[in-house]
Amino acid sequence: MTNKIKGTYISIDPSSITTQKSKVRQLVDIIQADIHSAGSANTRKKYEVFASGGTGLTTVKSGLFQTIYDQDHTLQTSNPIFDMTVGIYEGSTTYTTTAPKSGTDSSGKLLFNNTTLMMREKGHIYKQYAQNILGDPDSVFKVPFDADLSSTPTAQVDHAIFINIGRLFTRDNIKKESFAMRFYQKAAVVKIDENHVGAPTSTEVDENISGSLPSVTGSTYMKLYDTGASSSKKVSPIAGEFGTLKLDDGSNTPVGIIYYDLGIVMFDAEKLFTGNQVLRGLVSDVTSTQDNQTLPAVNNDANTAQIHPPFGYNSGNKVFSGSFIPNFWISGSIDDIVDHVCDTRFGSANLTAMAFKNETTINSSLIFCRAAPSQLNFSTNPTYTDSSGKLRVITEDDDKVFSYITTVGLHGGADNSLLAVAKLSRPVEKNEETDLSIRIRLDY
Repeated sequence: MTNKIKGTYISIDPSSITTQKSKVRQLVDIIQADIHSAGSANTRKKYEVFASGGTGLTTVKSGLFQTIYDQDHTLQTSNPIFDMTVGIYEGSTTYTTTAPKSGTDSSGKLLFNNTTLMMREKGHIYKQYAQNILGDPDSVFKVPFDADLSSTPTAQVDHAIFINIGRLFTRDNIKKESFAMRFYQKAAVVKIDENHVGAPTSTEVDENISGSLPSVTGSTYMKLYDTGASSSKKVSPIAGEFGTLKLDDGSNTPVGIIYYDLGIVMFDAEKLFTGNQVLRGLVSDVTSTQDNQTLPAVNNDANTAQIHPPFGYNSGNKVFSGSFIPNFWISGSIDDIVDHVCDTRFGSANLTAMAFKNETTINSSLIFCRAAPSQLNFSTNPTYTDSSGKLRVITEDDDKVFSYITTVGLHGGADNSLLAVAKLSRPVEKNEETDLSIRIRLDY
């Protein structure tokens, strides 16, 4: 019998409700120019939140990390892609022997010689990541992660580069076996002829701390992947799923760890880059108090800090000449190190520097709303009847009644509260000869 009562509800049987889970993946392509922030691109943002100095010393400012954006970071439409910072393990020889602490102050803060810069902060950053990823601030990162340090001490990560990819780009997590990166293991090669006269030749470089990397013999692109992560993945109760990043050079040398759920990548700088390469250029320095200094042209000693051609600099900077690890990591500020990595290790073209796929997990409920031939043939709309109560859709008494369904409301609870509304793409006719079934999908 046709039900003409307005506001009648049709119950949904539990068997008409199913749930399912699906994943949506998106390719994220990070180009070299965004990391390099060449020219007026302004895609790398710095934060001068740290100041170092003292009596008779020059104040040096640096951030604790830098953020890479997908366009000029001053624009409202820009999006932060990832943050980059560095950390040094406090149990490493770099921290305890090469640049030993000179003591502690009355509050227990570690003190270092003024020839070093931000050693305490580099150690604290390492401990912060160890706490959040390993669960213990005094723990040490290892590459590969399951190495036995007693038999493989080189697996210990003393100099770490951390990349935090933004939630906007990782979504729920990074898809396993989708991460790839292309980079230089060396900065521009410093080669100075003892008898050099005039401008540098094509195989010579003025300075290689902040200079962009040209095509220099012996400096080719390297690639790394997380190949095999799906079958060899590991799960940490703290960090979730993680995998090993390996060089794609036939050696499969592990150089870092990627934490898929956290969106964090940790690299061992000694394995990722050539640690003993000599770097030359200007770095921050608290002991330099004189302005308008000029570095003379290169002399006959290729091992000195003399760089061709001459250039000027002011207080707060000094000329550095030493190995990338550990000397540069000791003498340079965090901004100095991050600037060097971003300026010289990825290039400055519009080519891919880093790429991965993210995953968004979608939980869905499929609800099948069914109306028998005798149901929903009338409308609760007041205009469905005229002033005398006659149905407007029929002209003769023996005509069949019908209605058009445009919306489905899902109600629940003791008072049948409205929980969700589903709109049909077009009106669907319902009459006494129709057994209608409407599928509603709720994603969450």
